[in-house]
Amino acid sequence: MTDFIKYTISCNSTIRMAVEKINDIGDGFGVVVDENDNVIGIITDGDFRRAVLKGINLDENVLKIINRSYKYLNSGFIKKDAIKILLNKDVRFLPVLKEGKLEQILCEKDFPAIYEEHIIRNKIDAPVVIMAGGKGTRMEP
Repeated sequence: MTDFIKYTISCNSTIRMAVEKINDIGDGFGVVVDENDNVIGIITDGDFRRAVLKGINLDENVLKIINRSYKYLNSGFIKKDAIKILLNKDVRFLPVLKEGKLEQILCEKDFPAIYEEHIIRNKIDAPVVIMAGGKGTRMEP
């Protein structure tokens, strides 16, 4: 189970502040909460890139670019449901909510079989041969 508190971002944050936090976390994902800690939406590094391409000012409120139609599970979820959602190649992190508040965040690493499947699915099938040998004296001046 992933430490979920570090992923929370205040709804009063600017886009710049939210992206700095996402960058500090290093996973490209954050959960935006209101003053009562109710989850409003999520923001990813992809949402940020799309905002930059649209020319949105980074000092605007983060609510301008969050995803309010995100995938999540309710507390007491069935493991099978989590696996089904996480197998979708677009979902890497899955918030678990209890009465609208963030209870935990699941990620594919929490389910070793999914993580291995993700690695296999994203493996590049390109034959590569690297040949190296000798002392490197041929290239000396």
